[in-house]
Amino acid sequence: MGNLEFLKQKYSPASTFKTYLTLSLLENHTISPDQKMECGDKHIPNSPRSLDLRGALFYSSNEYFEKVFPDLGRKKLDRTLLHIGYIPKTKKGEAISWWTDMQGLKHGGKIRLGPDQIHSHWVRIFRDGYLYPKEILSDWKKSLFWSECKERAANVYGKTGSWEKSFWFQGALVKDENDFVIYTILNRDPSGSRTGTIQRFYELVGCTVPSLE
Repeated sequence: MGNLEFLKQKYSPASTFKTYLTLSLLENHTISPDQKMECGDKHIPNSPRSLDLRGALFYSSNEYFEKVFPDLGRKKLDRTLLHIGYIPKTKKGEAISWWTDMQGLKHGGKIRLGPDQIHSHWVRIFRDGYLYPKEILSDWKKSLFWSECKERAANVYGKTGSWEKSFWFQGALVKDENDFVIYTILNRDPSGSRTGTIQRFYELVGCTVPSLE
């Protein structure tokens, strides 16, 4: 059983924020899912390597999103985040001040959310897609694809995040649009790791962990 004390706290969404950055990029036609870029993030195996959007999310490349973000810009990203309710509005109806700098883009800057909020946003992707057009939603889900689960005849979609002593994995085991299981795992154990958090999700759903290389 999880630590219920975590539900009382707010945390950085870490790189799970890139899920919604990706939505904004797709919504605004800033990139195509197949667009590749050479990325040299030190945490990515065998880098530098050429990554498309799905690869950038799978390996959580910071460099990829830093390269494409200038063509999107903060105003368009704010509109997307406000539209889906990811950040609150000010009394003037504007986005709250969450931006720090380009380094902060990888983890959502000053945004802090409860695990229940982070989970709810993830669930909506698979429940109603925030009512986005099918084409955008299809590309969004394809970019979040992680692996096939032959044991369950399903696909796994997911996003990792590591920041401020938190390790996240948001995963969805999807058989069809009406049959899916979703978990958000937050690991704050001092001995926690990205790999261990991913493995925990795969244990819960009964699927083989894909190669993380």
